[in-house]
Amino acid sequence: MPPPAIDTTNDLASLQLIPRLIRSASSIKEPVDTKAPPLTPVVVEPLRWSTASFSLSFLSNIERLAISETVERNGVTHYVVQVYQFHSNSRLPTNMNNPRLAVPRLSDVGEQPCEPDFRVERRYSDFAKLRHQVKLWTCPNAHFACPYCHEYNRYIRFKLRQPRRLAAFCTSVKTRQEILQEFMTDFVDLAQNSSKNTLRRCEAHHHVPALLESFLRD
Repeated sequence: MPPPAIDTTNDLASLQLIPRLIRSASSIKEPVDTKAPPLTPVVVEPLRWSTASFSLSFLSNIERLAISETVERNGVTHYVVQVYQFHSNSRLPTNMNNPRLAVPRLSDVGEQPCEPDFRVERRYSDFAKLRHQVKLWTCPNAHFACPYCHEYNRYIRFKLRQPRRLAAFCTSVKTRQEILQEFMTDFVDLAQNSSKNTLRRCEAHHHVPALLESFLRD
């Protein structure tokens, strides 16, 4: 025999509840089976992410640069730029991202040098063009230049051994190799000088590392 139905309407009225606390019949809904939407991967980038991050990562992983070979093509001398990178002896991500913990390419025991990771051929005029492009991106006014641009401007203005037009006619190929190697090494060091990146940033912070990476890889 089914149990008798109980009318709770009078019971609710006898409790004298505050009206706003009494749930109306229309507000009582049956539970509905709902499924959460499937999760999808989302690309998350830092708020202060810079387009130069990848270029700076490439430059910071360079162990050394060497310009010790030349190639003659159609009567024009091309200087071979050899890029040697740090290579870690561990699979730990911390070592992979920290060049100081990586293994140098040249052994202290006197082993034969390894092959360069990148090898590009550039004319002397290409180095002079790179110098000019970096100069254009830096702040022209010395009074308002950031420390990053100030270091580049001071180097371009006062450094003697640079790929200038006069040096192309007054020096030997061997001397030009030494000048270009020193010039590229200094430019790479200046591009990743973290002590000059603490103040306001200009366009040079984004474009100069990309110029150097393109010059050394493409």
